[in-house]
Amino acid sequence: MRSNLQNQVAYHWEKLSELSRPGEALDPYNAPTATINNPSWFDSDGATPERREVHKHIRSEWLGKKPNVGHDKIAIIMIGPPGSGKSTLLDPVLAERGLNRDHVRIIDADEFKGALLDQALLDGSFESFIKPQAIKDLEAHGEQFFPLELASLVHEESSQLADAARFEAIAAGENIVIDAVMSNPRSAADLARTLDHAGYSIHVVAIEVPYEVSANSARMRWEKGYLQGLSGENPQGGRWVPEDYIRKVFTPDNGLTGPQMSLQEFADCPAVVQIDIYQRGFPGAPPGHTLTSRMNRATPETPITAIDLATLDRPLTTPTHDPHPMLSNQSTTNRPQIANNTSARHHQAPSAHTRQVGR
Repeated sequence: MRSNLQNQVAYHWEKLSELSRPGEALDPYNAPTATINNPSWFDSDGATPERREVHKHIRSEWLGKKPNVGHDKIAIIMIGPPGSGKSTLLDPVLAERGLNRDHVRIIDADEFKGALLDQALLDGSFESFIKPQAIKDLEAHGEQFFPLELASLVHEESSQLADAARFEAIAAGENIVIDAVMSNPRSAADLARTLDHAGYSIHVVAIEVPYEVSANSARMRWEKGYLQGLSGENPQGGRWVPEDYIRKVFTPDNGLTGPQMSLQEFADCPAVVQIDIYQRGFPGAPPGHTLTSRMNRATPETPITAIDLATLDRPLTTPTHDPHPMLSNQSTTNRPQIANNTSARHHQAPSAHTRQVGR
């Protein structure tokens, strides 16, 4: 039997799910109160001068947090679905490469979502524009919502800020970390070309998790923030990620998901010097992130090739606090090969255990 608090959490989750459906109040693209739909902030030419000043202020504060970023033109691309543990894995990934968070510019649209919501709370636009009437109606009946639950309404604007920040960091030759789901392979190809032309060395770290682990992790992260919001510990609440969005990330196209196709695009880029693939939450796996494949490229002219993990002088599993049980009914057989032949890659059959390039 569920407690009153458990019932409250379940009810709130259902309401957020309903409001996140296409055409509803939290639809990130079509909601009337999404920030990109405010005519005072955006017009046919993009952000208005007033809104550009807000962006300038947010980016300035963001840049000021990291005054000692290195300029070695190293890019680390963290790829994985929501709840895969990209942020958790980042510290050991950086440490293995002789880096730390103080010396890299971490570009994550979620950080800009928080900054945009903070600004909206400060200037009053959170209540006067962003918060939908549907949520105000629910609040009038006692339901409590928190800013990060409305993050979808700043989704598109936060992506624009992240794109601008990435452009500026690359132009300056800064060491960067790009934290993204990377579900659009065309965007991945564009990013790879941009970094290649700018003279970067690219390290790709991809994390694979089953759908159930991704959805459960995202929900538990939201629930923790929601409960902290109710207690007053965290006034921003928990970041809401609609389950329908997560499901789309895992929907295959020609046998591959969006992040898997993006990984192929990076494998084809001569500037990519290393690709690591980690797994978390699969049957029989230890808690944490387990390195299941590493591929290196010796020179831009040579193909990227898999190495024998037994030769690595490091543990293959990075222990992390993982509250989610391993899945017992998931198959790992639907795993793609990475092919070096671009013209053939859309016809690759998934492989259970082999990933190699330039076969």
